[in-house]
Amino acid sequence: MRIQNRRIFKEIPGLRGERIILYDWDGETPKFCNLVKLAADGSTAWIVQPRHPLEGVYSGVELDDGNLRAYNMAGYSDTIDYDSGVILHRIFVK
Repeated sequence: MRIQNRRIFKEIPGLRGERIILYDWDGETPKFCNLVKLAADGSTAWIVQPRHPLEGVYSGVELDDGNLRAYNMAGYSDTIDYDSGVILHRIFVK
């Protein structure tokens, strides 16, 4: 899936040369999750796989104790496994 040509909203340096990228949606209807990890070589390591497409539109992300904390437009704060991109825990905060 080619999403790297989208505008980057936020970029976080990873733990081993990877990069966590939060792409900007520019108000478009989502077709894929906008939170990805790029490997050190620039290839896509993972894209977060939400349960529902609208839960995959993230508005913020931070590296927190080796995992990622991401906030989506559906009102959830997700803890995401850094290595796999799997949502480990979800809390409704809105």
